[in-house]
Amino acid sequence: MKHFRMLAAGLCSAVLLCGFAIPAYAYSDGGNEEPPVVEETPAPEPAPTITPGEGFSVDGNLVTRDLLYDAATNKQFITVETSGGMAAFALGALINKTTGKAIFNPLLLGSIFVIILLSVLNISYADYKVSAAPVNYLLLPATISLAIPLYEKWDLLKENAAAIIAGISVGTLVSLGSALALALALGLTREQYATLLPKSVTTAISMDVAAELGGIAALTGAIVILTGIAGNLLAEVVCKIFHITDPIAKGVGIGTSAHAVGTSKALQMGEVEGAMSGLSIAVAGVLTAVLCPFFVSFIQ
Repeated sequence: MKHFRMLAAGLCSAVLLCGFAIPAYAYSDGGNEEPPVVEETPAPEPAPTITPGEGFSVDGNLVTRDLLYDAATNKQFITVETSGGMAAFALGALINKTTGKAIFNPLLLGSIFVIILLSVLNISYADYKVSAAPVNYLLLPATISLAIPLYEKWDLLKENAAAIIAGISVGTLVSLGSALALALALGLTREQYATLLPKSVTTAISMDVAAELGGIAALTGAIVILTGIAGNLLAEVVCKIFHITDPIAKGVGIGTSAHAVGTSKALQMGEVEGAMSGLSIAVAGVLTAVLCPFFVSFIQ
């Protein structure tokens, strides 16, 4: 009986202790401060919609043009251009479309118009180069994008890999050999020869190669553009004269000799021609960069 009373008393004490328990709060200062109030973070405001034709900044020289929104990936693709609006190229394209003559190439006419405009307004090349820097920056990714039609014709590439690589290699050697023969015939200096040597590859490669060899990079860029325009104008004529009908052969020949400008013509001729021409730009560029130091040593 005594043990039962002790057990009952213990249970009553436990019940009373639990009933009178109160929560306790600890503060760092030990004073009467209230708990800190946590402020709610406001929801971020939606990004402003970019309107075509608006500049990225007040003082900037880039404006937006074509906008493409992909809802599946939630990405927006924006085409930008300099504030001048590429008016020279647009005018050249209009003349080409109106006349229907291949000789009125938009790139050729655009270059002529820019030269005339800079001369009339007395604008230095240095100032123009700074203004056109965004366009020059886009040259390399634009060249890389030519791999898209190549990917679409990957099976065709694997079936004809040996013939394609052989054709590009021979074309590269002929290009470098013709530059050497021209330099010897005209008595060009080493600097002039180094400027001319990488004429058949895209400017993204040729200008760097020429600078490394001691040539004039800016002049190399002009020579490369003229080479590409010539290839663009003469591609179909040469194919007809020499009865070149195979689309792979057409693409390899155009891409190896006339780089990206010629490739634009190859894409007009057909998908296979465009894919093979795009591949030729990359392979010919690598071969040219490797072989140029050897060829430049022939002129002292």
